[in-house]
Amino acid sequence: MIWLTWRQFRVQFLVVATAVVAAAVFLAVTGPNLLDDYHRLNTTFIDSLAYGGNPGGFVVETEAGNFYYSGDTALTLDMKLIGEAVQLQFAALCLGDNFTMGIDDAVRAADFVRCHEILGLHYDTFPPIKIDHSVAVEKFRTSGKRLHLLAPGEERDF
Repeated sequence: MIWLTWRQFRVQFLVVATAVVAAAVFLAVTGPNLLDDYHRLNTTFIDSLAYGGNPGGFVVETEAGNFYYSGDTALTLDMKLIGEAVQLQFAALCLGDNFTMGIDDAVRAADFVRCHEILGLHYDTFPPIKIDHSVAVEKFRTSGKRLHLLAPGEERDF
């Protein structure tokens, strides 16, 4: 049996209490139906919360042109290697910020991959990843890039 001194008990109690308060604040901010909303709105989400592996992006090279799809990633220095190795016609980059890179990091990622035509991904599908479209477009414009934010079902030729 493990016996705790009063000091040890107080520390453990504070740690647990802090975790409970943090969880309560998270639920209050995101709403109690966050996972249900995510399942309903994101068609690529698997039906369980099983570990899906490391997030990663990929480069597609074709005779018509090359593009980079960032996947569910954050900004990484590896993206610089893509810009050094491949000339891209466009890059599809995350913008939502909570679970992937946000707008500012996406602008840096566009610099890293040396691409000026950017297709926005992973934004506005549920409240924690809503973005201000005009702010996002302006930040990319200011950095000499063009951001394309497509509506569901909309198409764009690059």
